[in-house]
Amino acid sequence: FRRRIPVAELATAFERFQFQPRALIDLVFLYASGDKASFAEVLNARIDGLLASDLFQPIVNQMTPLQLQICRRLAAGGDISSLEARTVYAQALSKESISPGSISDALRALVDMHVLTKPQGSHGGYAFDDPMLGEWMARSTIIAVATGVQVIVRR
Repeated sequence: FRRRIPVAELATAFERFQFQPRALIDLVFLYASGDKASFAEVLNARIDGLLASDLFQPIVNQMTPLQLQICRRLAAGGDISSLEARTVYAQALSKESISPGSISDALRALVDMHVLTKPQGSHGGYAFDDPMLGEWMARSTIIAVATGVQVIVRR
């Protein structure tokens, strides 16, 4: 393409796109056919576009209110199973309390849905299976409407 891309930038892009070859190839073609000065600019624009889209909305729509609260707290960098977290969940869900068992069940379901992962050797630590979902949730405010429908508002 006569436009060189540093290997380090390709590796960063590949990682950001969850090691999906098709996404990386599309990005390289976008860079080669575009007018952006650097590959990093193209990558940042593409990620900003993805984070501004409704790409993750179907995943959020499958979550229970507790699962959604857990993900929002994880995206904000908070712990997800402490007494304080359970108090926050209870307040957000208008319940008297949330049991540790309910949180464990919600975490297991989120792992089964491939939303969260528990890194090998981790003791209680969870991470987003797709870090971009975590970024998207951190940049979004989720409003529960009276009908039970959740509306996503981007910051």
